[in-house]
Amino acid sequence: MSVLARISIDEDDFELGRALTGLPEAVVELERVIPTAEAAVPYFWVHSATAEEVAEAVAGTEYVEEVSLVDEVDDTLLYRCTFRLIEGGVVTGFIESGLTLLSGTGRGGRWTFDVRSEKHGALGEFQRFCAERDIRLRLESLTEDVLPGAETTLTDAQREALSAAFAAGYYDSPRTATLEDVAGLLDISRQSLAERLRRGTRNLLEHELGAEAAEFG
Repeated sequence: MSVLARISIDEDDFELGRALTGLPEAVVELERVIPTAEAAVPYFWVHSATAEEVAEAVAGTEYVEEVSLVDEVDDTLLYRCTFRLIEGGVVTGFIESGLTLLSGTGRGGRWTFDVRSEKHGALGEFQRFCAERDIRLRLESLTEDVLPGAETTLTDAQREALSAAFAAGYYDSPRTATLEDVAGLLDISRQSLAERLRRGTRNLLEHELGAEAAEFG
């Protein structure tokens, strides 16, 4: 079972984001990231900034060890950068929780990442990693394939709530995530989450067991 999630954080909570805070008008897109034990080596594109502005932004930063311009296409710059992983940084969180970073985009003071989890409960582990370090994490979207046929029985909100709860480990035994953990991921209240889970579960059961359950009614 594979879970795909889109999450966002403030740029100060991402090592590369901190290094590029001097480029408020730029859009930065990760091409790929190669993590090692102590550092990460990302390739990234920079839009709406010059090579001189990028060099000035990263000069002297404690996070970047090396940065080099690889290519320039239609005023868009491709860089290779080695930056030091900081303790409690978001890349460390990806590695420790088992999430695979697929893409990342930084603009307007925030970074948005697309991640994949093939390890059950990894998203919940990452949420707790962020909460323990005051990293303000927002779940933008979540998709997975464990609810076949649910498209016709669930509202978007119910599907999102059930998917997030399942991926975070709320339905594990013993539970590895609480209602508060999942509600924090979705940025909704505990009460709202509980109601969406209740209604969504009822809709799923009615869809799967409606005729059989009627025999016991």
